Amino acid sequence: KLAIGWNLSGGGGETNFIANRGKGNTGGFHFYDYTNEGQRKRLLLLNSNGNALLDGKLEAKEIKVTTTPTADFVFEDSYQLPNLESVEKHIKEKKHLPEIASAAEMQKDGVNIGDFQIKLLQKIEELTLYSIEQNKLIKEQQERLKKLEEKQNIKP
Repeated sequence: KLAIGWNLSGGGGETNFIANRGKGNTGGFHFYDYTNEGQRKRLLLLNSNGNALLDGKLEAKEIKVTTTPTADFVFEDSYQLPNLESVEKHIKEKKHLPEIASAAEMQKDGVNIGDFQIKLLQKIEELTLYSIEQNKLIKEQQERLKKLEEKQNIKP
């Protein structure tokens, strides 16, 4: 059964599409196109569980992911920033960043955009902390060098 109507929900100005579930608690909407050769090609499936499957590219002005937490935990005092030696070792051995799936895994399993964006943000935040540490070290070394030059009476 399929009901298509205007304002079925009480005057909100929307068009409503309502499908009954088929046998086995399945259903939803299937959108197809037929090729010039008469072959049916699925374009879009909207499942009754709320999931959607698009067989093609998606273009949108905006995509908002609402269930993924942020990566601000990186800035907590309790966060253990990985040392660069362990990061380097991981990259040399596995050819990808720690906590980021490999290219092969991404090709096989796909990528959850929300989770991936948060992992990328985590890596950016970690890079920021590394840069801050390096900046402090550079300033400290500059001061030490300046004092040594003054002690040795060396002019820069």
